[in-house]
Amino acid sequence: MDTVIEKSMQPSGSRQKDLVWNILTFLVLLGTACMVGVFSLIYVFPTHAFNPFPPAVVPPVPVLPTAAPTDIFPPTWTPTAEPDPEQTQPAQSVEQVQPSATPAPTVIIPAPVAAVTQAAEPGNGYAFEVRGDEAMVASSIIHPDAACSWIGVGGEVFDLQGAPLVGITVQMGGVLADTRINLLSLTGTAVQYGPAGYEFALGENPVASEQGLWIQLLDQAGLPLSDKVFINTSDECQKNLILINFRQVR
Repeated sequence: MDTVIEKSMQPSGSRQKDLVWNILTFLVLLGTACMVGVFSLIYVFPTHAFNPFPPAVVPPVPVLPTAAPTDIFPPTWTPTAEPDPEQTQPAQSVEQVQPSATPAPTVIIPAPVAAVTQAAEPGNGYAFEVRGDEAMVASSIIHPDAACSWIGVGGEVFDLQGAPLVGITVQMGGVLADTRINLLSLTGTAVQYGPAGYEFALGENPVASEQGLWIQLLDQAGLPLSDKVFINTSDECQKNLILINFRQVR
């Protein structure tokens, strides 16, 4: 009789265990669904309040005002007006400047005395051409201590408005006294000629030559901005500095 009662009660206990496991399984599935939902929400909206580790907020890039351009150097001399191509400009004498114990801060370069170069032809397509006439003067105006123990070329470069143009590459090449010349300079590195001045020191003794040297402006890529300008040199102490200025024409 006891055996019959025990067998009749056994299915009821099994059903209770199944109910417990079913509830636990449902809770696990419900928790999994909630986790998937939360992760999906965070993936789509990373800045949502449910995200315990939100991404850092990148501050906006400040926009600085553009400063108005100002002159880098004060002007040291006023360039002379260009001669009328239909008129002949007479040569002017050059006044020797004697060195003093305290040199003046402003250097005044005299007016050109004679054309000594073969300037670029107008309308050649280059952005720069020679400004005015080239001149031979005494180097003591710029280098009073060198006296006659110096020979070189110097000048300035100006833009369309006639303002000094700094940062233009100047190249010199050719042959002087059987010596091959290949030099580079930059406008603004020889301010004794002006804010956009450049200079080439070619030796310690004046040497006469006829169009053995040339000078040319280049851009940052090394492409020509002007035609090659061929120049003459002199063996006279009063003509051992050749002045060549360039201007922008387009």
